[in-house]
Amino acid sequence: MQVFLDDLSVYEQNIEHLNHLKKCMTQCRNNRISLNRKKCSFCVNLKVILGHIVCEDGLLVDLRKINIIIELPTPTNVKKLKRFIGVAGFY
Repeated sequence: MQVFLDDLSVYEQNIEHLNHLKKCMTQCRNNRISLNRKKCSFCVNLKVILGHIVCEDGLLVDLRKINIIIELPTPTNVKKLKRFIGVAGFY
C-alpha cells in the first residue's frame, strides 16, 4: 500500500521548534515516510501553506484568497451556495 501526504508542517515560535522538527523527522523515518527534498524548506521566516501565511506574527490569512472569495459571482442555486459557504468557511 502507498499513501501520499501532501503537506507536513512543523511550526513553533520558540526554541522548541528544532526539538519538534527532530521528533517529526524521526517519526517519518521510523514509519518509512520519505520526503521530497525539492519541496522541503526549513527554518524560514515566512511560508504560505494551504492559503494561510505562517510567519513570525503567527498564522495569518492570505489576503489574496479573501479577494478571490469577494470577487466570486453571487451563487444562483443551492449547490453553488453550499460550495461558496464551504470555501468561505475555510478562511
